[in-house]
Amino acid sequence: MDYKDLRVLHITKKELKSYLLCPSSERSFDLPLSDNKAMWLLEKPNMSDDDYCAIIAIGNKDLLSFCYLVPESIPSIDGKTYWMPQWWVSKSVQNPVISTFVFREALNAIDKKVITKAYEENAAAFYKKQPFSIIGTTVRHSIFIAFDSNMATQKISFLKHFKFFSKFLEKSSFRINTILNRSKIKRLSKDLKIKYIHKIDVDGWSFVKPFLQNDFIPKTQEYLNWQIDSRQYLLTPLETKRKNKAVIKGFGKNIGIVNYQIFHHDKMIGFVSLHYYKTIAYLKYSIAEQEYMAQLSSTIYEHMSELGLTYLFTDNQILSESFNDNLFVFFHHKQTKKAMAHNSIHKQLKTNQLMEQDGHFN
Repeated sequence: MDYKDLRVLHITKKELKSYLLCPSSERSFDLPLSDNKAMWLLEKPNMSDDDYCAIIAIGNKDLLSFCYLVPESIPSIDGKTYWMPQWWVSKSVQNPVISTFVFREALNAIDKKVITKAYEENAAAFYKKQPFSIIGTTVRHSIFIAFDSNMATQKISFLKHFKFFSKFLEKSSFRINTILNRSKIKRLSKDLKIKYIHKIDVDGWSFVKPFLQNDFIPKTQEYLNWQIDSRQYLLTPLETKRKNKAVIKGFGKNIGIVNYQIFHHDKMIGFVSLHYYKTIAYLKYSIAEQEYMAQLSSTIYEHMSELGLTYLFTDNQILSESFNDNLFVFFHHKQTKKAMAHNSIHKQLKTNQLMEQDGHFN
């Protein structure tokens, strides 16, 4: 690919607004975010017009690389600190200098005030050479309630030649596990009521707030409602015919978010915010006292079963243990995740453990 037309653009909130107001036919490049996801990002509480959203590299109108940035206010640090949820480079890019250059541009633009939570193993060698330090570690739990054919094909390439068998195994294991868990869920969910919500109200916030006191990022009712806003996800049933493309997808054939409160005899005992994409569930919030975590896990299993989801990601250790202790699961995988901060702000950060609800922007 010829990179003589390479452009590196700094996208701020103000520029993102202008981009979205421009007719799609008149846009000179594609953003990495879908329009609905970008609109959601613009509504983030306490976000200023000059805050950065992305640093992107464009070549011949094609997106070559980008750093996705989300501004955050951390009490111990002056000005804005930024999450970097994703650093991406196109498969068409043969020159590794481009992605590194974009990364450097992002660091310089935000004065090196950056935190990354999604620490991918394939980037370990790169980060070891950079001035970053670990600020916290968590265990990412992948809990499979059935065999997942797509995941298996990614891990074992020859299975792509046996798609029929993989799909059969997925459906069979899903059905069997559902049957095995039926009586367990019935027992655990006895006398439970669920209230589905778009936004958390005053009563809901009063319940949730005590659980968030030690979060790395201070939470407000407004902040939480922004995180769980369903408008960031757009269902596209005719997925193959959609016009727009995006790396950070806010759309899909099977995508959405389910937010609900759990009641036992009119007493609120739990709150769940579950985002799903294809066959995967991502927990944004899974809050309950330990004594009620088994009931909470049973409701999550029920929702996964109804939505056809085969596995979930969670950083909640107690929830993971509850799944394993109270329900039949197909497979449970653990992986250590490392949250890192640039050395320029590392010492200023409090050592509070990053929680599941911190830095969750997918």
